[in-house]
Amino acid sequence: MKDSKKQKYSNIIKTLVQMIFGIIIVTMLFSYFKKEIDKLDFNKIEMLISNLGVYTFLFIILLGIVGIAILSFYDFLVLRVIPIKESLKYTKVFKVSFMTNSLNMILGFGGIIGAGLRYYCYKPYSKDNKSLLIAIGMILISMLSGLSMLAILVVLDFLPGADLYSDYSIFYYFLLLMTLFLPIYLFINMKNPKIKNDRYLSIKLAIISFLEWIYAAFLVLFILYIFEGSFIFGKESRILGVIVVASIAGLLSMVPGGVGTFDFLVIIGLKNLGFKGEIVAATIFVYRLSYYVVPFIIGTILFIIEILIQIFRKFISKKEGI
Repeated sequence: MKDSKKQKYSNIIKTLVQMIFGIIIVTMLFSYFKKEIDKLDFNKIEMLISNLGVYTFLFIILLGIVGIAILSFYDFLVLRVIPIKESLKYTKVFKVSFMTNSLNMILGFGGIIGAGLRYYCYKPYSKDNKSLLIAIGMILISMLSGLSMLAILVVLDFLPGADLYSDYSIFYYFLLLMTLFLPIYLFINMKNPKIKNDRYLSIKLAIISFLEWIYAAFLVLFILYIFEGSFIFGKESRILGVIVVASIAGLLSMVPGGVGTFDFLVIIGLKNLGFKGEIVAATIFVYRLSYYVVPFIIGTILFIIEILIQIFRKFISKKEGI
């Protein structure tokens, strides 16, 4: 009992340290790039967004929702290899996955929100709660492997990121640090698989993670194309490189979704590529709406419905007991 309380307090302290560290980094970056932000014409940004057609805007929102839906493959994979009391319906797994991932995107706390919700929702169906916790932990850790794969592509110059890190060398060191994650992750999990039923589960999860990150990057690229048109042609790989480097910096800031850090750095990097700051800012704003805000609203509604269902079931079971 004491160990449990100690672990709980340890997690709370760890989360608080992460939050404080993240706030410090964002504050430093904001101060550093404040001159660039001050140059932005926010009226022009508002005009760019308002000039998007309704159907175009709704299509982008749909693409953001699809991006979150892709993450359900994590759940489908791990639930196949752990002991389950009864077969879970695809709709149930999809709902839990969408709910946990969309809430985790905004609330974050180092993935604790997503992990906690997954455990709460899947626990009634699990035969072995220890295996369930291990599986959820694997999902949490593997989500970084795809970004590590992209970092390797940036270092190898398949996705050049020099437009961002050439002037700010610290981001190159962040990049190198992230390249180490994938080989270490695969080596540890292949040498001693945590879930014995599927030796290659870590590789499968890494592939899903890669799809997750590359989809998000291409979503930014697509929105930028809508605003800029053919100006992006010939620069696609460099744009993706900037997005990858900015994503790594955002991740290391420990702020949910890399809010602030990612946004500032993409603006700086793409301005170096010749894009107008207002267009990049409008792109990031619409991206945040489609990939974060709208899915979060949907996830919150699903979460409230799930809680109400659980309360109703407990009420019925108590009534029947009487």
